[in-house]
Amino acid sequence: MKINLIATDLDGTLLRNDKEPSRYTLSVLEEDHRQGIMIMPVTGRCWSVVPQWIKEAEFIPYIITSNGARIIDNRNKKLFFLSFSTKRLCFYQYKS
Repeated sequence: MKINLIATDLDGTLLRNDKEPSRYTLSVLEEDHRQGIMIMPVTGRCWSVVPQWIKEAEFIPYIITSNGARIIDNRNKKLFFLSFSTKRLCFYQYKS
């Protein structure tokens, strides 16, 4: 089975306690990218506090932020997708 996508959380998963990835982690991600695997960070953080190295990484085409509410196209730094819940929808989700 071919892997096409690696989606990973940042804090406590991809990043060390100092909020940086290890050199080994970066080298693995870059190699995966060279093999055609899409690397996609997923975080609860908003775009403004996503680490700068992620924003500058050429091997990361999209970043999912704000607990999935936004997808940023990392190549041109523009919003690719935005989702928001209305109070009514939130209430429905809570009651379900």
